[in-house]
Amino acid sequence: FYGARLTKAVLDGATLNFAGCDLRDADLSHTNLQGADFTKARLGGANLEGANLSGAHFEGTSLSREQSYGFYGARLTKAVLDGATLNFAGCDLRDADLSHTNLQGADFTKARLGGANLEGANLSGAHFEGTSLSREQSYGFYGARLTKAVLDGATLNFAGCDLRDADLSHTNLQGADFTKARLGGANL
Repeated sequence: FYGARLTKAVLDGATLNFAGCDLRDADLSHTNLQGADFTKARLGGANLEGANLSGAHFEGTSLSREQSYGFYGARLTKAVLDGATLNFAGCDLRDADLSHTNLQGADFTKARLGGANLEGANLSGAHFEGTSLSREQSYGFYGARLTKAVLDGATLNFAGCDLRDADLSHTNLQGADFTKARLGGANL
């Protein structure tokens, strides 16, 4: 699949087993890849912009900036990322749906998260240096787990955000703006 262009391909009913496949430079944008198996796949330069990756499996796959640059609008809801290298540093994740996904220890340094949905995501130990987490940048934090997240240099503007049931324990939130934020049940 090296360099393949599957943009908007209709894959309904297809077995989406890309385990071990070479998908470098493939264009998978705006394609329904729900439940696909990308275990140990090579995704260098792959474009996943707007792809539906809900429930997809990425065990042992690198999702680093060098490996996959386009996640704009991607839906990774409940994606299985066990053992995957979660390096989104500098990636465009605007409007991406990362809700209810285990992103523990992921690197979001200087990532673009405008409109990203992180509701219920496990972001424990994730790195957000130089990333803006403002209301305009990321709207959904309901139930998110940011335990021990590294937020050095991040813009912590949670004004008006829904942080109900979020776990922000053991996280340095110095200087954060929680003006009119919804904090019911949040663990601070």
